[in-house]
Order: sequence, then C-alpha cells, then structure tokens
Amino acid sequence: MSIATIDFARENGIILLSFPPHTSHKLQPLDRSVYGPFKTYLKCAQGTWLRNHPGERMTMHDIPGLVNTALTKANTPANIINGFRKCGIYPYNSDIFDDHEFAPAEPTDQPLHPNADDAQQPDALELPQTAPEQPPIVHEQPPAAPRDQLVISPPTRNQVPEPMDINDEDVPSTSSASFRKQLTFSSEPNFSPEVIRPLPKAPAKQKTTTKRRTLKTAILRDTPEKEAIRIRKENSTKNKGKKSKNQKKKVTEK
Repeated sequence: MSIATIDFARENGIILLSFPPHTSHKLQPLDRSVYGPFKTYLKCAQGTWLRNHPGERMTMHDIPGLVNTALTKANTPANIINGFRKCGIYPYNSDIFDDHEFAPAEPTDQPLHPNADDAQQPDALELPQTAPEQPPIVHEQPPAAPRDQLVISPPTRNQVPEPMDINDEDVPSTSSASFRKQLTFSSEPNFSPEVIRPLPKAPAKQKTTTKRRTLKTAILRDTPEKEAIRIRKENSTKNKGKKSKNQKKKVTEK
C-alpha cells in the first residue's frame, strides 16, 4: 500500500478498508460477486475461441483479448454493488453471517489473554448451567386386574356370551413404548451433542523467533494508519540501503 494511493483516496472520498486475515472469501466484494461470473464468462470465451480456431493452440497473445471480453461482462456496476451488499459492508449489516459460518474457526479459537485462569482455557470445557431437571409427572391409573384373575362365569343354556372388551391400557406391559405413552414431561430438557462429545480444540501456536507483523481491520486513509504505513515504508527503504552497503563491503573485501 503506497502513500500516493492513500492520498488519492482521501482527496476523492474513497474509504480503504483492510480485512482480517483469512476472511477475504467472505468479506471481499470481488470474491463474492465479480470473480465468479468472470470465470464463467472466460470459460465461454475460451470455448468459443477453440471452436473458431480448430487445430490451433491458444497462446499468451490470445489470452488478453479473451480476458477483456469476459471482464467487461462480469465487472458491471450491478455485480459490484451486490458484492458490497452480500458482504454486509454497505449497507452495513452485522448479522449477515450465521453462526454455522464461524464453525470452521472454532478448533483454533484461543483466549485473548494467554495467562488467564484454567477455567478460561479451551481445554477446560464448562457446561452451561441449567436449572435442575424436574422429575417427570406420571399420571397414575387405577390398577387393573391381570388376565389370570379374571373370572368368567359360564353361560347358561339360553344365554349367548357377550364379547369382553379388554383395552391394551388395562393390561400392564413392561415394553418401553407403552411406558413412554404413560409419561408426560412437563418441560423438554435442554440437550446438545457438544455436552457428550465436545468439539476438538487445536493446541496453541508455539512462539517463533521471527516476528511477523499482525494484520487487523482498519480504515487505511485515517491519519494514524497512514502514519504507520509511512513509517514502515521509510524503515524498509533504510533497511534496504543498509543491506546494499553491507553487500558492497563484502564484495570489496573479497
């Protein structure tokens, strides 16, 4: 990022945003709405070229013309505007992403403070505190006489025996299905598979000797960010000058 680009953006009212690392597939408008159609149109242009030039090989001199045709169709104002809307940048929408889209980052989540208590470490999984479960309410029914104790009087000569109705509910059963029918729970208990089998967590990254500049989300045209970029540019040019001098000294000594 050059200082001239930042000055041009400040003079023309352009806001330059930097995204966190590994989030361009979700926050980059070009990735969400331009590159996809561009690849589709480029494949169509390549197929058309091959049909119009049978037996010929596509060279690097043919690719710019195909890219120009595809990019003109894909890089439209409508696609660009939809990209900003789909990423939730403009109009701003903080709820544009669902919880399941953050699931791939859960194994590598680490506490903000490495010296926190053990309770805050990812290995110590605390289950959510819920209210004690109440025992299920069982609607008792009057006991029915078992089949062995049913007394059936023999019919007389002129009397036809009436059919006896025996409901399944009157007969005690030890099967789980009938037992579930007799139970009615006052409230369904809260249950999650994560309680039984927690998600695996990746170990913390080991500290390395090489220091790497960490990236963050920022508006690059603001004064603090611009000054930080300018200082980094000056330091890099100074370091390059020192390296070149050291190399010249080594060459002369040899």
